[in-house]
Amino acid sequence: MYEANLTNRVQIAGEVKGWIQENKGIVNQYIISQVSGLLGRQASVTETPLTQQEYRQRKVLLSKVKEFWIEGVLEKSLHTRVAIALGLEERLDAVERPFNSLEELPAEPRQRLPTGTGATDVFDRMEEGRTLLILGEPGAGKTTTFLKLAQNLINSTEQDLSRPIPVVLNLSSWGNKRQAIAHWLIEELNSKYQVSKALGQVWIDKQQLLLLLDGLDEVKVERREACVQAINQFLQEHGQTEIVVCSRIQDYEALSTRLQLRGAICIQSLTPEQVNQYLDEAGKRMEAVKSLLQEDPALQQLAKSPLMLSVMTLAYQDISLAILPKTGSVEARRQHLFDAYIERMFQRKGAKQQYSKEQVTRWLTWLAKRMSQTSQTVFLIEQMQPAWLENKTQKIFYELGSVAIAGLIFGTIGLLSGKWLGGLVGLLSVGVALLLPRKKSAIETVETLRWSWEEAKRSRVINWTVG
Repeated sequence: MYEANLTNRVQIAGEVKGWIQENKGIVNQYIISQVSGLLGRQASVTETPLTQQEYRQRKVLLSKVKEFWIEGVLEKSLHTRVAIALGLEERLDAVERPFNSLEELPAEPRQRLPTGTGATDVFDRMEEGRTLLILGEPGAGKTTTFLKLAQNLINSTEQDLSRPIPVVLNLSSWGNKRQAIAHWLIEELNSKYQVSKALGQVWIDKQQLLLLLDGLDEVKVERREACVQAINQFLQEHGQTEIVVCSRIQDYEALSTRLQLRGAICIQSLTPEQVNQYLDEAGKRMEAVKSLLQEDPALQQLAKSPLMLSVMTLAYQDISLAILPKTGSVEARRQHLFDAYIERMFQRKGAKQQYSKEQVTRWLTWLAKRMSQTSQTVFLIEQMQPAWLENKTQKIFYELGSVAIAGLIFGTIGLLSGKWLGGLVGLLSVGVALLLPRKKSAIETVETLRWSWEEAKRSRVINWTVG
């Protein structure tokens, strides 16, 4: 073991010397990152192999991340229909780099990267301790770029489960509690991936997670600045944790605080050449759109977005030019496009529907509003709360129904088991429960159920009294 470590040190010293000579004696950010990577790899030689339990825990988490975000979101995303290589621009001025005072910044902090360069290429170029910011306009493909990076990182970790585990989380929920990022991560791992809080704490303390944090722009405006500061604080305390953050560019540039990351890229809008190439590949089904695009500036503006181009291909395919309206407003064109898209989606799902289009539209609109108000971007039924109800009448019926159902269940169990008195007590206790003030109006999921003898004794006294 000693000889192996000595060999590693000699190799590291030689490579560092070579890098410094190539850079004319200047110790810049690149050299520092490379040395960190070599030291990290040297440390990994002496790491203890994973136990069978640790191996299984990592594999389970990786499987859940892959199933939900890659198979459930990325592969079903509208963006995947647009097979266009998105252009990237490096934005060194978008982040507060730790070693700005030691390195020579390029004359142009914004440089377009070579065609074909992906986010994975930029991320891997940093070696160990990688941190990256992904920016883009709405619908530009930043989340898809973000998830493709996650997919590649998951594939790498599947080959070697001792590597940090990529975990995708959405920052929108952070603003509801404004807690330290480490504490927020523990709760999110528990609620989203069913990772016990104890295990989540260990993984965070040992810096064994690769954090992919989407939706900085979805944090409430008044709390967004604090969120950036919390991420920077987390990085200072967990300097070896690798992080990728994704945000809309306008919302990020409006902040006075910058993320302390090593790199940043911005997704570029589609060029007219890319749009035309895509429509040409679509064939005759998009001939009407191709013709209208030549003379409609509003449609040209919308087509710069991969998301909107995807919507166009679904909403306007096989439609004649005579049916497509001509408008001079981008908003009017966008409204018509989405109306046509919604109509096409209902047609694709089949003519026979259990619910009418009006009902579905009304319910989805209600759900979208409630999720927006509570800073949720991923719908999970267990996160629906009584506060989502619109008026007091609905909330009262919710309270009555919840207590009545619980009382009926336990009362019926008692009656069926032959314990008539216990069953009657269970039914009568419903009345008491309705009169007692409720301590909490929010539904909380729990990791483990705990039995309290004190609560049991107190409930028994009340039930027998009422009985």
